[in-house]
Amino acid sequence: MIDTPTAAPVLAASPASQPAAADPCVACHETRSPGVVADRTLFVMILEHRMRAFQGAYQMIPDDSHWHGWSEMQCDLSEIRSLAQEMRAAAAAHRTTRPASRKT
Repeated sequence: MIDTPTAAPVLAASPASQPAAADPCVACHETRSPGVVADRTLFVMILEHRMRAFQGAYQMIPDDSHWHGWSEMQCDLSEIRSLAQEMRAAAAAHRTTRPASRKT
C-alpha cells in the first residue's frame, strides 16, 4: 500500500464572514415596504396556496383543499387588500403634503 499524507480540507470563507454586497436585487427583497410585502404575499398565494387548493380538490382531500388552500388564499387576499389600502392612504397623504408647483 502506498501511504498518502492526508491534508486537512481547505474550507472557503463563510458568506457570513464576508461583507454583504450592495446588490439592488437583494436590497429589494430585504425591504419591508407595503408594495414589496404585497408582491411576496401574492407570489406565495399563487405559488403555494393555489396549488394546495387545486391538489386537494384533484386528489379529493377536502381538508387540504379548504384549510391549506382556500382559507390561506383568503387570508392572503385580505392582507393584500389591507396593504393596498395602506399604500393608497400613503399616496393620498403624499399628494396633499406636496408643495404646489409655481407657474412662472
